Amino acid sequence: MANGLLKDFGIISDKDSDEVIDSFKIQREKQRMCVEKVQERSLDLQNLTCIGLDSKRDTNALLMNTITDGEEVRIFKTSGTVDNLTFTVESGTVRYPT
Repeated sequence: MANGLLKDFGIISDKDSDEVIDSFKIQREKQRMCVEKVQERSLDLQNLTCIGLDSKRDTNALLMNTITDGEEVRIFKTSGTVDNLTFTVESGTVRYPT
């Protein structure tokens, strides 16, 4: 149907059949556009930085407290709750599975 329309508009003729549309031409164009869009998206994500956060609460942690009284400094042990935070940063090129 598309080839008939192209022939009516004079784009293709019996002598010049370069613009004839077949299923393989459509398939190749789809593949080319897919690769092009993946490359564009990869450039967008190339400078992406991922920040991750993990936390853990330790309810019975050993703590060292310091009390300063004038010139006298006293250090003593206590137990209490401590929040431990871990930050991770990753950046780089995103790789798509093939």
